[in-house]
Amino acid sequence: MAIQQLLTAKDEQLVADFVVTTLEERDSKLDSAVSFAHTLASIDAQLGILVTRHDFWRFSVSLSEDVPYGQVQECDLTQP
Repeated sequence: MAIQQLLTAKDEQLVADFVVTTLEERDSKLDSAVSFAHTLASIDAQLGILVTRHDFWRFSVSLSEDVPYGQVQECDLTQP
């Protein structure tokens, strides 16, 4: 799935939402999405980056006001 920019709830900005089939694809897409998110975050220097694992193969990267600028926070929804 292509990198998308969408507005979501709680003043978060979705940068990417994707499904992968290999570990190499996961690493490559996460690196690209986080790099793009860093570029977007630097525009106003107010939002941090939230990386979410929805399941073993699906991930999203968002800009979030709940994460301090300059930081990347991970959220693993597969863990209880």
